Amino acid sequence: MHNNIWNRRFLRIFTAAILLQMGNQFIMTVLPLYLDGLNFAPSVLGMGHALSAMAAMAGAPLAGALADRKGKSLVLCSGFLIMAAGMVGFIALPMALPIIVIRLVQGFGISAGSVSQTAIATDVLPQEKVKSGLSYFGIAGTIAGAAGSFVGLRLIFGENYAPVWLGGALLFGVGAILGLTFRGTKAPAVPEQAENEHTRQRGLWALLEKSAFLPGVVQLLLMAAGSAYAYLPTYGVETGVRDISLLFTLQAAAFLLATLLLGKIIDRLSDLRLLFVAGLLLSGLAFVCLFFMGGDILFYAAGILNGFGGGISNAAIGPISMSRAPAERRGAAAATYSCMGSLGYSLGSFLWGLAAGSLGYRNIYGIAVLLPIVALFLSMFVFRPIHSKKI
Repeated sequence: MHNNIWNRRFLRIFTAAILLQMGNQFIMTVLPLYLDGLNFAPSVLGMGHALSAMAAMAGAPLAGALADRKGKSLVLCSGFLIMAAGMVGFIALPMALPIIVIRLVQGFGISAGSVSQTAIATDVLPQEKVKSGLSYFGIAGTIAGAAGSFVGLRLIFGENYAPVWLGGALLFGVGAILGLTFRGTKAPAVPEQAENEHTRQRGLWALLEKSAFLPGVVQLLLMAAGSAYAYLPTYGVETGVRDISLLFTLQAAAFLLATLLLGKIIDRLSDLRLLFVAGLLLSGLAFVCLFFMGGDILFYAAGILNGFGGGISNAAIGPISMSRAPAERRGAAAATYSCMGSLGYSLGSFLWGLAAGSLGYRNIYGIAVLLPIVALFLSMFVFRPIHSKKI
């Protein structure tokens, strides 16, 4: 029982992660179409996503500190409630400035939810199976990505987007209820020496974990590249793709398959660098397909390639980001990883929005392919000293 990855507590946090990411996927998939229907420029979407990511970046250190000190359940529930309130705001305030502000506030919500979920998942997993468990935990995002895009697009009735936003609010509400079930989950006891060491830390490093910083830099590059996918629904419509949601379904299926296969062997791998490089190459090829696409085939091929690439990369970088952090600093490690990813997404969303308005959607995917290449070379240095580290 103690060695079972899929124990009851892990299943609950896994379900909560699906709800958080599925509701967020409603936003990522439908908001571009919603704003386009309101005749807003692409820069509005870029600004909204950028500010959301910046808020997530700023909120991650605080969320990690609160999760470690005050309780992960409190932080998790707060994140869900913030996201739910934002969904209602999309209906009540369909104007550019309020939507941008809502996305800013939701950045704090998604940050609180993501940081606390990762920390809780690491706590409830058997220690000897944390790598494979965190790899499987990534499946939650895959399921949410497929279901969120599929359901979100089908909840649009003509020009009526209210069912999408109300449905998302419902998902976040259920997630908040699930979060309450972790009120009895306590953080591991902090050794006196470690407590004194962390107490002496000052400034930003009192909230972040230094050991997770370098993997976070790689994550920054990947998220900056991945933020270009926020414009796929509009790009797909522009190029005549018949079923945009199918890309997200294929991408999720490929991600799921990669994660399931790697989850069985990753605990036995001593060097995760080659695994990560393979994932980066596939993700880079996905951008090449999007740049050259003229119809459905390359569009869907990009989804499959990015799904496999993301599944492989996630299986490697997730455990690496948590591998050097002591148990009592897992909230801070998760916050560091999340913070760097949010910074990358923030910069990427803003710059891609500007580029799409002046260069067109196609060209941003041609430029985005450079980021996985940079991450590839950087990862060979970053992961060298920690690739064999046990969690």
